[in-house]
Amino acid sequence: MKKVTFITMMLPALLLAMASLSGCNKTNTPDNIEKNIEIKNFQHSDCLNGTQNVPALNDDYSFNQEITFTSQNSLLHVELSNILMNCCLDSIDYEISIDEGNIIINLKPILIDGGCNCVCHFNLDFDIANLVFGSYVVKIQFDGQQLYDDINLIYDSNTNQTDPLIMN
Repeated sequence: MKKVTFITMMLPALLLAMASLSGCNKTNTPDNIEKNIEIKNFQHSDCLNGTQNVPALNDDYSFNQEITFTSQNSLLHVELSNILMNCCLDSIDYEISIDEGNIIINLKPILIDGGCNCVCHFNLDFDIANLVFGSYVVKIQFDGQQLYDDINLIYDSNTNQTDPLIMN
């Protein structure tokens, strides 16, 4: 009877000791997940509706620029609509970071032969991975400069939010 009691008492202590020696797996904590935040599946459209000569654009020229956030599985899908850029767009480099509840998305257009004297609208879409549910302020930058006002985002499993992009 003493053998059963000894084994019964020592087994939990032994398992606890083994677990403490194996260390902690920190890959699932919110802080570590957000440090691994990344953009996936980045795409941009072709020029949407022809080109406009740069001198023809003025303050009266209107177009609706929007950002849409949608929860899709474990990703946050983002669509930027009607983004005005140089019509000789080759590709777009991108970076994402998070700092104290601010999601900073920096886009850097890569132009063919340095660009052309025209602009047109493009749609961009991509997914953000490794973002935990919560409230954020989204900042969209082009070449490190923020052109639009901040966007408040509440990200959860039901996120389906569209906001206008307002130039600041």
